[in-house]
Amino acid sequence: MSSAILDRSLHSLLASKEVVTSFSSSPQSLRITFAVSQIRCSACAWKIESYLKKHGQYSSWFIDIVGSKLTVNLHQWTDANILVEDLRKMGFSAIPLVHDESAEELKKAQYEMELLRIAVAGFCFGNIMTLATSNYLGASENFRHTFDIISFVLILPTLLFSAYPFYKGFWGTLKTGTPNLDFPIALALFFGTALSAVSLFSGGKQHVYFDSVAGLIFFLLVSRFVLNRLMDRLVRSGQLSLPGIELAHRIENGQEQLIPAALIKTQDRLRIHSGETVPCDGFLMSDSALVNTAVVTGEPFAHTIERNGELLAGSIVTGPAIDMVAISTVKNSRMGRLISEVTANDFRKLPYAHTVDRWAMWFSYGVLALGVGIFIYWWPIDPNIGLNRVLALFMTSCPCALTFGFPLILNIIIQKAHNKNIIVQDVNALSKLSEVQEIYFDKTGTLTSSELILLTDLNQVFLQPDLLAIAALEEKSHHPIAQVLKESIAADKTLLPAVSDFMYEPTRGIRGTVNGHNYALLSHNNMQSKLSIQVFKDNQLLGAIDFDEKLRMHCQDVITQLQNSGLNVHILSGDSQENVTSVAKSLHINGTAQGRLSPEEKQKIIKNQKHCAMIGDGINDAGALSSAEVGIAMPGPVEKLHNVASLILSKPTLSSLPLAFSLGRFAKRATIRLALLSFSYNLIISTLAIMGWIHPLVAAILMPASSLVVIGLVQFTRKEMEWKLSSF
Repeated sequence: MSSAILDRSLHSLLASKEVVTSFSSSPQSLRITFAVSQIRCSACAWKIESYLKKHGQYSSWFIDIVGSKLTVNLHQWTDANILVEDLRKMGFSAIPLVHDESAEELKKAQYEMELLRIAVAGFCFGNIMTLATSNYLGASENFRHTFDIISFVLILPTLLFSAYPFYKGFWGTLKTGTPNLDFPIALALFFGTALSAVSLFSGGKQHVYFDSVAGLIFFLLVSRFVLNRLMDRLVRSGQLSLPGIELAHRIENGQEQLIPAALIKTQDRLRIHSGETVPCDGFLMSDSALVNTAVVTGEPFAHTIERNGELLAGSIVTGPAIDMVAISTVKNSRMGRLISEVTANDFRKLPYAHTVDRWAMWFSYGVLALGVGIFIYWWPIDPNIGLNRVLALFMTSCPCALTFGFPLILNIIIQKAHNKNIIVQDVNALSKLSEVQEIYFDKTGTLTSSELILLTDLNQVFLQPDLLAIAALEEKSHHPIAQVLKESIAADKTLLPAVSDFMYEPTRGIRGTVNGHNYALLSHNNMQSKLSIQVFKDNQLLGAIDFDEKLRMHCQDVITQLQNSGLNVHILSGDSQENVTSVAKSLHINGTAQGRLSPEEKQKIIKNQKHCAMIGDGINDAGALSSAEVGIAMPGPVEKLHNVASLILSKPTLSSLPLAFSLGRFAKRATIRLALLSFSYNLIISTLAIMGWIHPLVAAILMPASSLVVIGLVQFTRKEMEWKLSSF
């Protein structure tokens, strides 16, 4: 699609309030996501953010540097074409992202335009070099002057069309006051061409640089094109997908075909085998299905879905294989959208991101001032030498390698975490994890499994009416005890009596009125079992129900690894002190173990700690999770968890927890190493350019060298991370 068609389509879309509302996440909000080209680093993001801050109609925004996306929330309706036009003036092209194809369409159009600019620049540069070579080999004065005029004509399309991206960056700097590399390059091209034109038409024989200017433009465009393709490939390799969903079985003509899950379309018929993850939302075609929806809904137990029932992406089939019809793609499923939201990280939240950006800004100002000083110094001596050194300096000194290197490294670290079932909700947690010294665990549902073993024969202890009353009360509870009792009593829900005055008492139990009687199920200290409750009817004890708890698989190994790495491990629980102490002894916890704590008491303890992490189930522990420096949630309702937790474990196991802390320490080392490398490279290369040891044409070819070095370091970091963390 041509740029003109894209512009017309864009204007018609954004001029309509109804269309923009259809892009929004809800009818009550006006929210638009754009695919934005030319976002290369956080300096570009700051430029856009500076513009948005000056305009009050934008209530909030999010800039995804790695994905080249901008999401804006509007206070009230306004013509979004104004935003698009202002972005264009700053050097950015934007198109509303209705679906993934919108971004691909924009990239394709940009790709074709880049190739066209390179083709024009290459054609003109080749012919200008042919004419310049004739002059260098001793062409007569008449031919020399004619060749220079032809070169001037050929340089015009190169300057006016091929070099247009540099002028956009130049104009963006003037509008926002934020320098970028295009600013000094545009100045150098202008003055180089102006000096050549003045020399040519004034009859001068020196200082004609048309061949150098054309070569600079051609090599700069080629270098950027190659660099952008490498960046795209690196970013694509780090894109996240739903955990456990890479391939799917599609049924066509009665035969199963194994396809990439990303190719699933609505109305596709799929077969999900036992142990596999449902890749998208859909309806069940089989008679029934036994599935576990813990990641999506927080319900830790498998349950049955009948024919035509809804299946959610992320659910795991625990029974026989099933057939389903897709009603969404993988990315557009409920789980896909949630994963997209909780993994959309703003890398500029990191504590050192502001320092990096300020350093990059002042570095750009410094290079620009130094270039002007060099040119002024050499002007009376030899302008040609001065111009060459300034051009070489401008093209070899670039802080962008540092500012886009941070997001790339953090992106591959997040991908590693994601592949190991760790969802990074807040990228800032990566830097904080390296500082954590104290770890606090909830017990029930975190250190212990949600599965409980019932030790009491209920039919021997309670009468049937009382059992139905117990089941009715537990229907209103989500505690693991409630699930076990509901399954054990196995009563028809339609036959359960009504409950009134239901009340949940943290750390104690539940109460309610059933059939005119006051029932209470309260925790009880039974030395013969680790968990026990007593059942009261009208304040009369009917009997006790005993359970046994299971520690989560690999729990002991995880605690040992954490403590061996120098961390202090503690338990905060609402369970009885005896049960908490028993679990602490079983796991050889080296810190404190506190029981009978209310959610408010847990939160107060966490608030009084520095450099601590809290691991809980995201429901009763929500206050503590949100107060901790790093909140880590076990699987549960993702809609609730992503509001309070920095990290989410997407599977009901703690085995990936040591990896999370190792990734935090690794991220800190990798970013420090990147900063040192970028600073050293720019210092060395700038010195060589100032001393005249790098010719401008060589500098144009070497211009992406710093970026290529950073990309090489990012790839090395990926391999190093895989090697060092291969044991996890």
